[in-house]
Amino acid sequence: MSWKFWKKNEPEYYVETQDIPATTLYRWFLYDLGIENPNKYADSAGFSPVSPEGDEFERRESLERLLQVIPYKPFIEMMAAFNGEILSKTLTNILRDNDLVDDEFSLESDMHTMAELYTKVSASVLVPAFAAALELGILVNPGMYTDGDFYE
Repeated sequence: MSWKFWKKNEPEYYVETQDIPATTLYRWFLYDLGIENPNKYADSAGFSPVSPEGDEFERRESLERLLQVIPYKPFIEMMAAFNGEILSKTLTNILRDNDLVDDEFSLESDMHTMAELYTKVSASVLVPAFAAALELGILVNPGMYTDGDFYE
C-alpha cells in the first residue's frame, strides 16, 4: 500500500520526458553549427547521410531552432568571451611557467588572437547547445508564447 500526502491547494507537477536519440542531437548540432556540408561530418561519424529533401528539411528545422536562441545571444556571447579569455590566460601562464616564451610582446599579441579564436569556438558550441535545449524544453524562454496560451 502506498500513501500520497500533499498540502491543501498544492499544485501537482508532472514531469514529461522525451527520448531523443544521440544521433538526432548530433545531426541537430551539425546543422545548427551552420557548416556547409553536414552530411560529410555525419558520414564520418558513422551516420547515414540525409537525402537532398532531408537536407532541406533539416535546414528549415535548424533555422527554427536557431531563431529561438536569439534572445540568449548576448548571454552566449558574454560566456564565450569569458571562456576565450580564461583559456588564453591559462595557456599564457603555462607557457610562462615552463619558460617557453621567447618574445613577451609576440606572446601577448598571439594570446589576444587566441582569445578571439577560443571565443568564437565557444560560441559555436553554445549556440547549438542552447538551440537543442530550447527545442527539448530543457530551457524555456518565458517570453515565447504560442497560440495565445498565455492569455487563456
